[in-house]
Amino acid sequence: KAQELLLSYQLEYGGWTPFLYQYFLDALRYGVGIAKTCWKIDEREQQVRSTIQLSLLGQQLTLPITEKRTVLAYEGNYNEIIDPYTWRPDPRHPVCRFQEGSYCGEAIYRSYFDLLRKEQEGLYENVRTIPEKTVDGMGAHGRSGTFSSSDRERIIAANSFFGETVDTTDAGMVLVEEGVFDLIPRQVGLGESEKVERWILVLANRTVLIRAEMFPYDHQDYLYSIMESSPDAHSLLNPGVIELMDPIAQHISWLYNSHIENVRKAVNDQLLVDPDRIEMDDVLNPAAGKIIRLRPQYYGTGIEGAVQQLPVVDITIGHIETAGVLQELLQRLSAANDAIQGEQQDKKRTATEVQKVTNMAGGRLRMLGKVMGSQGLVPMGKQMIQNNMQFLSAE
Repeated sequence: KAQELLLSYQLEYGGWTPFLYQYFLDALRYGVGIAKTCWKIDEREQQVRSTIQLSLLGQQLTLPITEKRTVLAYEGNYNEIIDPYTWRPDPRHPVCRFQEGSYCGEAIYRSYFDLLRKEQEGLYENVRTIPEKTVDGMGAHGRSGTFSSSDRERIIAANSFFGETVDTTDAGMVLVEEGVFDLIPRQVGLGESEKVERWILVLANRTVLIRAEMFPYDHQDYLYSIMESSPDAHSLLNPGVIELMDPIAQHISWLYNSHIENVRKAVNDQLLVDPDRIEMDDVLNPAAGKIIRLRPQYYGTGIEGAVQQLPVVDITIGHIETAGVLQELLQRLSAANDAIQGEQQDKKRTATEVQKVTNMAGGRLRMLGKVMGSQGLVPMGKQMIQNNMQFLSAE
């Protein structure tokens, strides 16, 4: 019971609701959602009120004072979402079995001052020796400041906006590549041991090693937990549900857009006019409900042949019907029918029929939730429990 209360407090401290939402969203959108569980100690300086005892003329006086003290603000597990584009698992194993790999890590950009703060806390070293990034030394990272060819990185362009240099005014960001590796210390100059050990290494700007120590967690698992929306143990990477739906959604957008363009063309279509028989100023007047006058010499004559609209054929008349069929296909693919989405159904159904369809759709979604939860939440919970047993102080 105490462990449950402790885990509940730690999850609420880390913002459990938005964390869980983003976790599932990444799994549905990118095919894999990644969470990182680490131990966090947050110490802060706070104003603390206390009293002192003074002896004056044989009497004891109690005086209030205020002083700054370093207090423990938080100690416990901390979970964060990892961008799938920055995660670096061992590609020799499927994603669902990444814990069997020989290494796992991530590449992220951090503020220079953030690294200095962690150096003061004793986590990093050699931060002040991190060189500026160069195109030759950083490769693609130095040229574009991105991790991949993702359009998201190109659109945001955060590192291009903030700059790519590191100096005392914090004009840039530092590329921090953190990884946990299985290695033999003697072979890489980290010790005399000939045994395979698990180490955590952190490289800044691909030049300076700012952290190198044996993996401190007793569970000896990589700090990550993953969940997939369509897991396949025989495939390295699996598509997300949204990724499977995207081509159909794009086609539906094209159907609607092409129909709207055709309607716009019909509304603003061209006219064949005889400028000798009608007043052209009336034709060119853009106001609605306009009157087109004949020239005086043609008063009393017929208007046949004076103004004629080009024949308009709506070749997109069937697009809306086709889009409706594709939307039903998306509902079947996602198991989110009208009832699940809270929409009123067009067809009249009995309450029993609606309940039956809703239960079957809910069963599909329930199975998906159970698979994703058992894959991504259960391992994370085990790591959190073991971290509490190892690191939690008596306070």
